[in-house]
Amino acid sequence: MNSNLRYILILILLFSVSALFAQENGDGDDDNLGTQTVIIYNEYTPVLKDAERMEFLPEIVDTINVTPEFEYNVNPTMFKTTFHPTPITAASVKGEPLQRLDNGMIKLGMWNYLSPFVEVYYNSKREKYFSVGAFAKHHSAHGTIKNVADQKIYGGYNNNNVKAYGKKFLRKGTLNGEIDFSSDQVYFYGYDPYLDVDASIVKPRDRAEIEMQRYNRLNAKVGVESNNTAKNRMDYELLLNYQYFFTFSGDTQHKIKFDADLSKLIQSNRFGLDAGVEYNKNVFDSAGFIGAIADYDEVFLDLDPYFEHYTDDWQIKLGVKTTGEFIDGVSEYHIYPDIQFQHNISNTIIPYAGFKGYLQNNNFESLSIINPFINRNNNYRPTNFAQVIDVGLKGNISKNLYFHINGNYSKIDNM
Repeated sequence: MNSNLRYILILILLFSVSALFAQENGDGDDDNLGTQTVIIYNEYTPVLKDAERMEFLPEIVDTINVTPEFEYNVNPTMFKTTFHPTPITAASVKGEPLQRLDNGMIKLGMWNYLSPFVEVYYNSKREKYFSVGAFAKHHSAHGTIKNVADQKIYGGYNNNNVKAYGKKFLRKGTLNGEIDFSSDQVYFYGYDPYLDVDASIVKPRDRAEIEMQRYNRLNAKVGVESNNTAKNRMDYELLLNYQYFFTFSGDTQHKIKFDADLSKLIQSNRFGLDAGVEYNKNVFDSAGFIGAIADYDEVFLDLDPYFEHYTDDWQIKLGVKTTGEFIDGVSEYHIYPDIQFQHNISNTIIPYAGFKGYLQNNNFESLSIINPFINRNNNYRPTNFAQVIDVGLKGNISKNLYFHINGNYSKIDNM
């Protein structure tokens, strides 16, 4: 473009010179040049005009209106994942010695009425597979007691007991055994001074004249119980007991008793059965001074199924106790309920109730434990606890204050 412009300028210059010569060669009448037009050319400078923006958006007018529709399905896929926890090294406890464990104790005492007291204990220390121990006790008194006539009567007694026991720990159970001998002596120092009897019978007597009785018991027990911690375990406890009872007056009893407790825990429910059989062979002087001998057998059979339910708020037991007694050819059967429940209300108030019954055997051997001055006869009958009702309320008022309110009603035959 610059070359063309150069050519144009050269042409304009030549044209201007030609015109100048033409003026000089014309009429030269005066010096006035007249009206002239002078055009001055310089370089071309382009100028751009401002653009005007369109004030609307472009739009395409489409005669077909299409509404988009979407249809999709979600198919969840389970991705198999595995988690491998980082093994943790087991913590080790070091430098904590076990608490000292003594395997024996001796206890000696002396009280008024010349009453010596001795107790001796021995037990094995910590053992992995067994535990054994022994026990011995003596307690006696040799004083006198004043009667209503202000006379001193000898009222001495002595109690003795020797026992040895042991346990063998098995993989899923514990085997245990025990043997013991006890001897209890009493003097019949008491009498009723208002009885209208011969004075020689109730008069105060010295020690050599007072009637004495001694009860001796030799026991041997062997049993096994489960200690399996498996989830679907069967819990059991079996016990076999033999006792030989004999007295200074010649009374004897042989007792053989077997008890079994079987139960199984299924989730929060326990199903169980308690069973037992007891046989007693009794021979004793039923009339004392007369010398009549009583010889009879006793057999008792127990079969007690039960169901227990445990939750955080409820403890419920539903069971039945059945007992058959066979005494000297006479048989009777008893059925008792065994119902118990306990409800936990916010760990502060716990109401509970129970309704049950049971049969208690009575004979010269068992009653002599309660009353060593008992008369020797064979008129004892089992005590029938036909109804035993317990109702109570217990709980915590504060961390240091606890309360327990209980009421009991019992209907008992042959007490």
